Amino acid sequence: MKTQRTLLMILLCLFLTVMPVCAQTPENTADSAETLTSAVSALNETGGTIRITKDIILGTDSSIGGFEPDSNITLDLGGNTLYIQNSWSLKNITITGQRTLIMLENNADLHLDHTTLAATAENSTAIKITGDSRLSAEASKIEAIGTNTFGIIAVSTADLSFNSTLVSTIGNSSTSIQTKGIVDAYFSEITAEGTGATAIKAGEVLLNTSAVSPEASNAVIADTTAAPTNTGYHYTELNTLGGLPDSMMFEITDKKTGDIRYTPSMPVCWDTDTADITKAGIYPLDYELCPDTFTPAGAASLLENQTQQLVVIDPKKPFIYYDAPVTENTGSYSLLLRFHQPIQSFGTPTLWVEKDDSSTWQTWPSEKITPAASNQYSLTGLEAGHSYVFQLEAKNGSINGDSNAIRITLDQDGNPTVTQSDMDHGSSEIKSVPTTAPKAYVETESVAPSVSNPSKNVRTGSRESLKSESTLYLQEMGNALKTVSNYLNGTTPVSDNVDTGINGALKNNIKGGLPAVAALSLTFLCAVTMLLVRKETTDVKDE
Repeated sequence: MKTQRTLLMILLCLFLTVMPVCAQTPENTADSAETLTSAVSALNETGGTIRITKDIILGTDSSIGGFEPDSNITLDLGGNTLYIQNSWSLKNITITGQRTLIMLENNADLHLDHTTLAATAENSTAIKITGDSRLSAEASKIEAIGTNTFGIIAVSTADLSFNSTLVSTIGNSSTSIQTKGIVDAYFSEITAEGTGATAIKAGEVLLNTSAVSPEASNAVIADTTAAPTNTGYHYTELNTLGGLPDSMMFEITDKKTGDIRYTPSMPVCWDTDTADITKAGIYPLDYELCPDTFTPAGAASLLENQTQQLVVIDPKKPFIYYDAPVTENTGSYSLLLRFHQPIQSFGTPTLWVEKDDSSTWQTWPSEKITPAASNQYSLTGLEAGHSYVFQLEAKNGSINGDSNAIRITLDQDGNPTVTQSDMDHGSSEIKSVPTTAPKAYVETESVAPSVSNPSKNVRTGSRESLKSESTLYLQEMGNALKTVSNYLNGTTPVSDNVDTGINGALKNNIKGGLPAVAALSLTFLCAVTMLLVRKETTDVKDE
């Protein structure tokens, strides 16, 4: 009987302990702008889902607002709507629902960044716009699935701009975009699938490396070119090669007008499957748009045949490289050279030059070299149709040896061709100059570059041993309970190596529901009950 009673106590104890915890469902809800803002703030780092229980109005005052959490947060609207009445931004947000997800009112502006909107019922709409509002989206998705659905519908003139964004509908008689204003799409895709489906109905449609299906009859296809905004160099040190950027900024220019239409950041992949770099120098590296990048029709060709210069520097020696276009000045030409290391503590740097493969080295006249910026010098007096090899001499004491040598050849119009050279002013032997620059093998890293320009079983034993074991068990249980209590109250973080079995969302709900003290007290009761079981086991053996 004693054993049966004890077992019943254990089961009852466990039931009372687990019940209040299980009763707390890990769910966040919001029914107003205030509660929604608080919920988003609480999930900023962990992410999660917030269920919207009624229509919410955002931006009712004159302030500009938005939700931009560090981790992705999902807003489950159900059949409710977010009304936005002022300038607003959404980043790292996913919104799902079965009616109109977002309604822009009072000429409100909305910007989406890495945000997904998904309307998933018949007659639903992702974004509805009233008034002369403006919508812009970057790296986002706007989708509607069902019959008679809209991705975006504006009842008046609203201008829409998209950058690397997908707008789509799937369903009969669905429309991806409808507005009387302008649709300006760069690097984006606008599609509609289903009988009677329409991709775009707009006053004006300008497509730049974007795909539309079905085609829009009034779409204007922009003829553009792409060029990196940084026309200088990426540089790294010898024996620690790396630092090539994962993405680069580009200027997209309209060929017809010359206007810069976009300055996007696009992911690039480098061609580094070449020979090892064994010495300092300037190495041209080819790159292209990464193959797994979202690429609408024609976008991949935008970055064909692109090359960037990689400057590899020996930190123990000075380094010299060409830094700017050649300019003409009364029949002669000038250029800028950048010296990577401080050359000397005073005076004009000593710059050696060999002209037109004459095998004769001379110092460049001091009056033709003037400082232009930190470690940057302007050289004047160069002549068109001639070739120059420059090498810098270190004289400051802390950096020993001469720099690398570079060859700059000017054609008859003064346009430069820059290569590295194996020549050395300190040697009488003139080494052969490579006709092409050696290719490079670089271990690509994500480091930001520096850019120019830039449970135990109960054991049997003696009464004393069981007593000692019980005391130790109680102490351990007490320490564990104290740790969990501090964790729930947010006063002491639990080590990353300790699995408390309590996730972030559950922790928040325990703190906001029944008092954690009650759950801990019941757990402590279980610990005491286990001690009684051990004692009873010993008593039975003694009898």
